[in-house]
Amino acid sequence: FSNRRTPQQLAWIHEFLADFDVKIVVYLRKQDDFLQASYQTLITYVDMTCTFPVYFDKMVAEHKKSSSLDYHLLVNDLFANEFDKENIIVRIYQKEKLYQGDLLKDFSQSVGLQSAADFSLDLTNNNLSFDGRFLEIYRKIKICFKDEPEIFEGARRRLRDTNQREAFLPNNIITHQQSQQLMSLMAGSNSQLACKYFDMEDGKLFMVSDERAETVKTVESTAAIQDNETE
Repeated sequence: FSNRRTPQQLAWIHEFLADFDVKIVVYLRKQDDFLQASYQTLITYVDMTCTFPVYFDKMVAEHKKSSSLDYHLLVNDLFANEFDKENIIVRIYQKEKLYQGDLLKDFSQSVGLQSAADFSLDLTNNNLSFDGRFLEIYRKIKICFKDEPEIFEGARRRLRDTNQREAFLPNNIITHQQSQQLMSLMAGSNSQLACKYFDMEDGKLFMVSDERAETVKTVESTAAIQDNETE
């Protein structure tokens, strides 16, 4: 569904699944966390090497043009409009709001698989991420050794081995100013969604714990390095 978001595409999917009782489970990630995660994915797995400030400005401009990060538009005006509100299950992708702090368990419980809610997989997490400092090192190594894949692969593995991070830890890529700018753009849409789908009178869709608020400020030094490079 993430890549099929026009009314025409959703109508086609709905018709294709007409013989099934369709429920859509939507996990919403706080927009500043989402931009950090998407940037990290593009730097790590795609041929992209721009700094985060460049990527941030591009995504904000795209949102202003097409409301690409508007969750109320996505959930209510697109998904619910086609599949009806009662068939949309909205969950918040923050550890504090997931069942037992686990995504798999939360999904199982959300779709009624009570017997699977306490199920766990004893597997190594292969979707490990870099923090902001290591990601910037990775980005620069990627640029320096773009024509020497063997050297780059060796450096990539060493970086990964020294940066084993668990899920939900802050990436520390975005600056406090960038986070404030982005979330102020999203405030109205997020508040509408919180009131309509969670009955939250305060309109606060996402938690902002003291830890989250503090760690986002520690990225300023990395951002300064990126700004100097951009200049």
